[in-house]
Amino acid sequence: MPANKIAVTFSEPLLQAKAAALAYQLQLPLVEADHSPYDFLLVYTPQHLEICPIKAFSTGSLHIDFLTGKAGYRRSHTFIKNELLAKAVGVKGNSTLSVIDATAGLGRDSFILACLGCSVTLLERSPVMAALLEDGLQRLNAVQEYSAELVLSLIHTNASQYLARLDPLSYPDVIYLDPMYPHRTKSALVKKEMRIIREIVGEDQDAEQLLAIARTRAKKRIVVKRPRLAPALGQQVADFSYSGKQHRFDVYLPSVSALLTHHSCFNPVNI
Repeated sequence: MPANKIAVTFSEPLLQAKAAALAYQLQLPLVEADHSPYDFLLVYTPQHLEICPIKAFSTGSLHIDFLTGKAGYRRSHTFIKNELLAKAVGVKGNSTLSVIDATAGLGRDSFILACLGCSVTLLERSPVMAALLEDGLQRLNAVQEYSAELVLSLIHTNASQYLARLDPLSYPDVIYLDPMYPHRTKSALVKKEMRIIREIVGEDQDAEQLLAIARTRAKKRIVVKRPRLAPALGQQVADFSYSGKQHRFDVYLPSVSALLTHHSCFNPVNI
């Protein structure tokens, strides 16, 4: 997102120093009164960090909440081991899977995967979304019930570059991808929060490339979340799929080269 479209501010004077530190970190303007030049504001409030639309989507704001928002509701009202997500990722019994969520976004699916017992690394390339995620995770970790049980770590990075540099000994069991859905012509069909995210993050132009590299870096499977009726990402036919009312999880098995690379790390050939 162009720098002139977003600025950082605060709702109370006591939060000014915190907002100033974030503005410096993100290299964004810090503003107190005149918000007119900007489309969005990152606002520190006593409760959380939120992104607030100024010119477009004029009602409401967006923040990340794993405790009482949609993610919290989903955890407390659903037997999550029966979720399609659990089946797609391959959660079985008490086994622990290492998962890289390469398109973290709002982090809701990562949170559910952590609740399922997975060790989850979230990758997010947008500095604004990473800041919102960090704020949500800090509030989550402040609750002992979650901090003691869940393994969630966030890295602000370009996922393709991160996966390319990954040491074979650190390949995860699963790589999870939830790229931005194809643009819809009728904006009313897109939820407000997703419209905000699209404005901030932009289109996922490299989603197909990310899938290709993910297939060389996962030990067990790659899972791609798609709209139920959408074509497969990059027209790459999945090995198998799990479909629900709104979404579909396409599951790809790792490439042979990835399996051989991982296997050779633990079974070196003596020459």
